[in-house]
Amino acid sequence: MYRRLRFFLLLLVTLLPLCACSMISGKQSSSDFNEQLYVDARLNFAIKHPLDWRQQQVPVSQPEYRADTVTWVIKDLQQQSTVVGTFLIRSTVADKQKLLPDLLSEFLSTRPELKTGRVTEVTYPAGPALKMLGHDLDRGRLTIALKGQQRDFIISLNYPSDRFDDLLPIFEEIADSFVEILSPNGKQN
Repeated sequence: MYRRLRFFLLLLVTLLPLCACSMISGKQSSSDFNEQLYVDARLNFAIKHPLDWRQQQVPVSQPEYRADTVTWVIKDLQQQSTVVGTFLIRSTVADKQKLLPDLLSEFLSTRPELKTGRVTEVTYPAGPALKMLGHDLDRGRLTIALKGQQRDFIISLNYPSDRFDDLLPIFEEIADSFVEILSPNGKQN
């Protein structure tokens, strides 16, 4: 118990200066949304997301349940009472045999086929990544496959195509805020 408490205090001490630096610099978000920091010590990541996004609770008895995934529901930007999209982060133990294209294609193989798509290589503070932006008949999907130091991650946004461009700048800021939480002893949770 003491080790976990020490770990959380270490995490808090590490993240607070980062928050303070952004406030001191006076840099205003281009999307100007109210955000909150979400920290998941079990899945080893932290991320900032809009305050109005709600974490989706999937019962263990449901086929959609995955212990390695956190999903948020996104309300329509104009009609706040309507849920129209999802944002998820999947965290798995790093597999040195799986390359970024493998991670991306494995995740997308369980989703509807995209009619359009573009893959680009990017680097985030957490590590190298592949970013796939695509659309099916009525939905847009932006998916990032990221190789961290101790974990592999999928970050994915699913939103209506006709409104997708409205949310894209916010999603980019969210992805930029993503941080892998490293275990101090290098062991996986």
